[in-house]
This record gives sequence, C-alpha cells and structure tokens, in this order.
Amino acid sequence: MKYLMMIILISLSIISVYGQNKKKWQSEWKYGELILRNGDTLKGRMILPILDDMALTSSKKVKFQKSSKNKKTNYSHFDVKKVIIKNHMLNKTWDYQFVKISDSKYRLFELVYESDEIRLFKRITETDNNAYLPSPVNSVHDIVHMFDNNTVYNTRYYAQRKNEGVASILYNSGPFAKSFRKNGIHYFSDCPDLVSSLKNRGLNETDVLKIVKEFDRCLHN
Repeated sequence: MKYLMMIILISLSIISVYGQNKKKWQSEWKYGELILRNGDTLKGRMILPILDDMALTSSKKVKFQKSSKNKKTNYSHFDVKKVIIKNHMLNKTWDYQFVKISDSKYRLFELVYESDEIRLFKRITETDNNAYLPSPVNSVHDIVHMFDNNTVYNTRYYAQRKNEGVASILYNSGPFAKSFRKNGIHYFSDCPDLVSSLKNRGLNETDVLKIVKEFDRCLHN
C-alpha cells in the first residue's frame, strides 16, 4: 500500500509539472516574424493569444516586441496576415493565422494544411475548469483533453474552403461539442467515398489531417 501511494504521488507530480510547462509555453515569449497586412514584416518576439477563449480577460491580440528593451505593441486580426514562429534548436517552424470562425469572431490558429482548395487549422487552448474531473487523461494523436489540477486542454480543428468566408469546425474536444463524425459527414458531403468511411467509422477524429488531404484529392478529381 505504501509503495502504491508513492507511485501515485510521483505520477501526479510529473503530470503537474507537464501541465505547468505547457501553460508556460502558451504564455511565454516566442521568436519569429510578424507579417502585417500592409506588407511589413517585423522580426522579434511575441506572445500569442492562444490561452483560454472563455476568460473575459483573454487577449485576442498578438503582443509584439522587437527586443526585451523595446516597447510592446499589440496587433489584432485587422493588422496581422500571418505569424511565423521559429525554433532553431528543434529546426521547426509554425505558421499561425487569424481565422474567422463566426460573423464577428476571429481567433489565432496554427495552419496545419493548405492547398488551392482547402485549409486546415488547429487551435489548442487551456482553461481551469472545476466542472472537469481532476484526473489525467492521455492524449491520442495530439488531441489533448485534460490534465491534473483541473487544467483542461481543448483541441479544435477548423477547415475553410477557398469560397468560404467563415471557417467550419470539424472537431472540438471540449464538452457538449457536436461529434466529429456528424460534422465531417456534413462538411465533406462532396466526396461520397469519404462520407461512407466516416459513416462506417473507418475514419475518426484522429485522422483529421488524412481526411482533409483525401477530401482535397477528391475535389481535384
């Protein structure tokens, strides 16, 4: 019994540290390029508005600073065309864009896939919500639901075709959300074979990128 309690305490400590590190990553300065709609490109460091969407104090603007000694400036979706975040140690680059998700709402999303027909965006936000069970739930294919200390990570995927002014939600890992299968059957209705795979549950939310690529191929046939 004593050993079991030790294992549980160690596990909870690891999960708590991971959650804190993830929260720190979402709120810390990131280095890259801020590409504005007027054609200017600003190089420096930024804090991205990718925290809790439900909080009244949640910022919807990109905070930019050329260096730690310079003045901070906020840029909204009216100003920003694209945000390029670079991590030279990992040799990795992230592309973020403001996406219109309703008649009046824009949110910053990571661009996951883009073609001349369709774009796929992903957004992971976090919140503290006592309505959730304070227990860890493992992620599946980058779809993270919740962690210890009532910290909830919500993953959403949106798609937008070239003739659509507002992006459509495909998947939301939050509570009370419409299922990915129902969203997909409606959104991908132009491709009968893909709809059939969704209806037969041959494809699911862990296959979002694969599904969008297949839909893209279908549109080009």
